[in-house]
Amino acid sequence: ADIPEKKPRLYVAALGERAGVKALEIVERLRREGVYAECDIVGRSLKAQMKYADKCGARYSMVIGSDEADKKVAVLKNMREKAEAEVSLENLDNLIAIVKE
Repeated sequence: ADIPEKKPRLYVAALGERAGVKALEIVERLRREGVYAECDIVGRSLKAQMKYADKCGARYSMVIGSDEADKKVAVLKNMREKAEAEVSLENLDNLIAIVKE
């Protein structure tokens, strides 16, 4: 029997090393909260990461670059409704509440 593919609730695209570290932190925190999330670990381009986020059926995506890492905020995008919301990268409770919905 085929195992149903698990679609991530959130795909975190990261640009640069600091952003990558933050993305991994976010994914680990979400997984601890029972939310399936993924991020890039092979250093793909942003375009390739966003293509993957779409292809894997992620419900939400978020891009973290050095600006976002510095300001500690990022834009969370609902992939279906194309709606966007700014979320804090310091206090992830809001982010978790949104992606758990």
